[in-house]
Amino acid sequence: MRKNNKGFTLIEMLIVVAIIAILVAVSIPLVNNSLERTREATDAANERAAKAEAIILYLNDKWDDNKNIYDAATGSFKESAEGYGKCKNHKGDYITVKVDNDTGVATVAWSNGKDAHNGSVDDTN
Repeated sequence: MRKNNKGFTLIEMLIVVAIIAILVAVSIPLVNNSLERTREATDAANERAAKAEAIILYLNDKWDDNKNIYDAATGSFKESAEGYGKCKNHKGDYITVKVDNDTGVATVAWSNGKDAHNGSVDDTN
């Protein structure tokens, strides 16, 4: 009499698990790179939004040099804000904007309260 073997052997199951482990190990760095690029794009969008808001306020004679910290959550300027930078270069930092009252040129920088980093937004109108 012949025994009817249904199912997988232990070796077959180990091979499947090993293949899945290799696929996961290869995909993790790809996902991490995509997430960092997304964080960088978010920070760049916040820089552009801060500069646009500053120019709008300046052109409407509502710019206040004392409120130069951009709050990305509300889209407005405040005297202080918690850090919201996402990418590794700006993690926990916030955006400050300076507008030259003579020329109207807005300069964007990242700051953590101790030092400022140059922003990636062009500082011409």
